[in-house]
This record gives sequence, C-alpha cells and structure tokens, in this order.
Amino acid sequence: MNISGNRVRGDVKTVILVGVLWAILVAVYRWKTSCTRMLAVGGKEYAECLQKRNTKPAMFCYVSLLCDDMMIDAAFVMLRSFQKTQSVFPFVLFVLPGVTETDALEKMGVRIIPISGLEYPAMFKVTEYKKMVNKLCRYSKLEIWRLTEFKKAIFVDIDTLFRKNTDDVFQYSEIAAVSDLGDTFNTGFFLFQPSLKTYTEMVSTYATTDSYNQSDQGFINTFFSGKETKRLGVEFNTITRLRELPNWEKTKENARLFHYTGETKPWNFHYLGHHLFRENIDMEFYYMWVDLHFDVQKRLSRGVFSDNVPKWDNFRRRKGVCDRTIHLCPQMMRENTRKKVSVVVHGWKTSDTLDTALARLWVMAPNIVDRIFVLWSSSVELSPDVLSKYAELNKIGEFPEVRSPNNIFNPNPDIRTQGVFYTTDSFVPDTDWFELAFSTWQKNELAIVGAQPHFYTKKKRKKNTRKGKSRLEEVTVSYGVLNWKKPRNYTLLSSTGMFLSVEHLFTYTCLLPLEIHLLIDRCGCGADIAMNFLVGGMTKERCVFVGPNGSLETGDPRGSGRETVKEYGGVDLYTKTPRYPGQYCSVGYLSYHQKRARLVRELFYQFGNRDPLQPNSFYVTQYTEIPVRQKSPKQWHGK
Repeated sequence: MNISGNRVRGDVKTVILVGVLWAILVAVYRWKTSCTRMLAVGGKEYAECLQKRNTKPAMFCYVSLLCDDMMIDAAFVMLRSFQKTQSVFPFVLFVLPGVTETDALEKMGVRIIPISGLEYPAMFKVTEYKKMVNKLCRYSKLEIWRLTEFKKAIFVDIDTLFRKNTDDVFQYSEIAAVSDLGDTFNTGFFLFQPSLKTYTEMVSTYATTDSYNQSDQGFINTFFSGKETKRLGVEFNTITRLRELPNWEKTKENARLFHYTGETKPWNFHYLGHHLFRENIDMEFYYMWVDLHFDVQKRLSRGVFSDNVPKWDNFRRRKGVCDRTIHLCPQMMRENTRKKVSVVVHGWKTSDTLDTALARLWVMAPNIVDRIFVLWSSSVELSPDVLSKYAELNKIGEFPEVRSPNNIFNPNPDIRTQGVFYTTDSFVPDTDWFELAFSTWQKNELAIVGAQPHFYTKKKRKKNTRKGKSRLEEVTVSYGVLNWKKPRNYTLLSSTGMFLSVEHLFTYTCLLPLEIHLLIDRCGCGADIAMNFLVGGMTKERCVFVGPNGSLETGDPRGSGRETVKEYGGVDLYTKTPRYPGQYCSVGYLSYHQKRARLVRELFYQFGNRDPLQPNSFYVTQYTEIPVRQKSPKQWHGK
C-alpha cells in the first residue's frame, strides 16, 4: 500500500514538473514570437512587427495636463518635440477650463480631453507663488488614471522637451520613473497603468494625505510607497540640477527628455529670475527650447509670424548668430579670464572720431584691456588707414550682414575675457575711471556697471470711457538722462560706457523672446534698455553707476547731453496689450527719447506685465559709495 502511494505521488510530481516546464516553454515561445519584446528595442520596431503579423497594437499612449493658457507655448514646444521622435503611440492632453486655444493644440495631432479638475487640498496654504507656478492645479494630474481604454500610459509634464524616442519604456510595469531626491521618484515622466480602482483610492485620500512638496509628486510617492517601482536612467528625465555633475555634457548628449524644473524656465527666465539664476539656466539646454519654439511659431503662424504683425525679415538674424556660437558659451564661462576686459567700440560718427577714440583706448590701461573690437554702422565709411593702424585690433563689422540695433550685443567667439566694455567713438573715459569701473564690475559681475545713468518714471491715473460705465488705467512713461547737479534715483545705464558679463551677450541674443528683438528693430533703438531689463529681471541685480573722478569726455550719442534733467517724451498708453511688438513706436512722429519712453512701456508687457528694474540711489567714486539723494554735488567729487 505504501509502495503504491509513493508511486502515485511520484507520478503526480512528474506531471506537475512536466506541466511547469511546458508552461515555461510556451511562455518563452510566445515571448520570442510576440511583438511586445520589440518594445525593448523601440516603438518603431514594435509597430513594424505588428504590421508584419497584421496584429492590432496594444493600447499605449502618452498623456499630459495643461492647466491654463499661461503654459500654452510650453505645450506647443513639448508636442512638437514629441512629433520629432516619430513615436507610434498617440498623445492625450487633459485640459482644464482655463485653456482657450484647444483648436491650435489639436493641429499638433493631440487628442483633447476637457476635465473640471481636482481641488487643491485645504490642508495646504494657498500662496501667490503657488498660483503663479500652477501648483494649485497639479493634483488634477490624478485624473490620468481614468484612461482605462489604454493598458499603459506615460505621463509627461508640460515643461519638458523630447530629444529622442522613449517608446521602449512601455515594456515596464507601473510605476517606472527616474529617481529624485532620496528614495523618491520624479513625476515629470513616469509610466503607469490606468485603473478606476486606483483612481478612486487616490481621489478619496489625496485631500487628507500629507505631501512633502505640497503637490502631486509628494502624494503619488506616498501612495505607491512600499510597492516595487522601476527606476529609469536620468536620460529619461534630465534636469538642470544635474549640471553640477562632472559628466554634465555627456548627460546632455545622451538625454532623451529635458525637464525644465525650478522657478525659471526658458519662457519666463528674463522676468522671473533670482540671484541664483545660474543654477537653473544652461545656455544650450535653454536654447534647444527657444530654437524649437521658433519652429512652432512659424508652423502655427504665431508670435512674430502671426497675421497681425507687419512683415519682419530679421527673424533669421538670431538663428544665424546663435547656431554658430551658442555651444561656445560654457567653454568661455569656464576658461575666459576675469583679470582683463574686452572693449567693443561702436563707431557711428566719422572715420576721424573713430581714429581718435581708438588711439586713446589703445594706450589706456593696457594691463587690463585684452582686445579691442570695432562695430560700425552702415552709415559710416571706414578708412582702411584707420583700421590698419592697429595690427592686433579685431574688426567685427555688422555680424551677420543684417542691419539691426540688436547687433551691438551679438556674442563674439574671439572674446577671451569674462567682462566686456561697450563704448562709442564719442565717449572715451580716462584711465582712472576705467580702472575703477572695471574693479567695481569684478565685485558685481552679474550686474551692469557704467558711466551714463538714465531713468524713467511711471505715473498711473484712472480715465473714464466715453460711456462713463468703466474706468481704464492710463500709464504715462517719461524717460530722461541723469543730471549731475540735481541728483535723483537712476534706473538703467546706457550702452555708452557699459561693463557687463560676456554670458549676458549670449542670453540677450539667443534666449530672449523673439518678440523683444522685433520690438527693438521696429523702434530703431533701445537695445541697451532691453539689456538692462534682461539683467535686472534675470538676476535681480541693480545696475551700478560709477561717477567721474576727473577728465571724462561724455556726451549722449543722440545729442541730449547731460547738462539738464529733463523727462523726455511723456507718453500716455492704455494698459491694453499691443497688437504687435513695436506698435506704439511706429505711431506718428516721435523723437529719439519719445521712442525710448514708448519702448519702456512695451517692454513692461514683454516682461510679464511687470517692471524688472529697481531704482538705485548709490554710485561709486574713487573715494566711496555715495547715496545720491543724501550728498551734495561737492561731495560727489570727494571735496
């Protein structure tokens, strides 16, 4: 009896073993003959496999969330970058009621799903900053788990940019994401499996569950804590914080998805900056977004290419300059010396005045001047004898061959210093002032340091409409040049006698919105004002005025002089949005300073409807820093 029982048990084990082996063999065969395994190679190979077998693809998709029109440009760029990866899977976009341009989004091949959204948890304090960065709507991201028509989906934040195809991530199971700080994962890019059960559990608990960042990422990490997650490589979610790593350049090269985290992003860095802006901004990293945004504007007839903007031929100027130079910026910032300065002379009067200026600059402070560059206007006929006198002089000319006031700040690959000094052939400082101003800039290298302070004032008042039913706010902007005898606060510095960092040249030319370049071209002046707005808005640094200590040949290039204080060109402008950049500059006959006043008003709009500059009441002399409003003119000169 025992022998028969043992034999039966042995037969049962054999059958079970054979069954297990057979199941394994079947699974292996199915895997080898299935197209799913091709996901490890890529989505394109997966689609080709399905086509050969005449099989329907598994229901996978990409999905994102757009809260309002504030991030609409970011959405267009992200979707355009997704198109360039040639993914075989569809893209679904959840939109909240604040999104109005759904028709334009559908032109990008995306499927729109309107949702009402989820309320921000009452346990967290609502602040203006959270409203500004769309943090209040981010819990609506949980709605993506309702996409049960799809087997798997990959969520992608709007503030991202695809560099390469990421379809192979669909081979993994929920959750697959890139590691963040500690043992958490980043929810800017992650794979998940839609489920009504999961969605119901999330919606019923998120309002009472703590979140380490008071947003969706903290909650999702808490919800899936204790569950196995697949950690992807950093190439699937490359952020600027990784730039501190020694292999950052290789990381950028291998990146499949860029994620513009932090407060500053390519579309708002020029007015939402801070003192640590260098931690968030990488020139090439940002330029990739700006360059693709240019492509989107052309395709969708938006921005400077919209129908209501007059024809503008200079839009190619920036791309032509930056495609050749942007890759040099990191190297220049690492290797260029801070002990010397490059000088750029803008010759726009005559060949004789340029000759005189160059002769003086050549002998001035040779121990700190590295190279002298000449930028001349098309109206100036330069004598070959003038330039041939200076064998080591670098000649720039109008680079590229397009006339534009913006050319003055084109980055030059031949600059070997961190600092650049801009002047004209009508302004040549003495050696003492030059050395003092340069040492001042070395202590404030993020700021603009210069010799000619300007100011503008703003006055607001209410005005009734004709019907008397509503009141419009009217803004008067006045512009002027600072006087020595009647001290007051100054706001910005002219490019005549200006020290600034070489990286600001790249930022101005390659990263500023194209609308600002159009605005400067249509006004025909004001590149120095836009540069002051950029530096102030990006770094939150005030400009620094260095006063004269002795002989200083001065003069405003447009003849306004510095003898009197006068608020030039008061302009009344309603706060309504201009129809196109430069609209107010092209209305009627305007003097030079009236154009600058109107330019200031339009720059407020281009800089997020805010004034990025802070008035300054201090200036530097050889002796001390003096508050302008509290000292007499005699004390300015150390007497």
